[in-house]
Amino acid sequence: MTAKKITLTLPENEANHLNELAKSLHMKKTELIREALAMYQDYLELSVVKKRLHDIESKKSEIVSFEELERKVYAD
Repeated sequence: MTAKKITLTLPENEANHLNELAKSLHMKKTELIREALAMYQDYLELSVVKKRLHDIESKKSEIVSFEELERKVYAD
């Protein structure tokens, strides 16, 4: 995996909390942030799935087959 370095600015109290957590867990701050971000991204993806499911159940959205999608796209 290729990594890209970024800069993160936090309020002082959050930076201090991050340092304490990293020390307590015997982790580097980078590793802790990376894991936290991955967990948060999973949470956001689940939120999107739940919203889409709700939209389908409430008829705000519909599921179409690939064949139907092709017909709609290529219907000239």
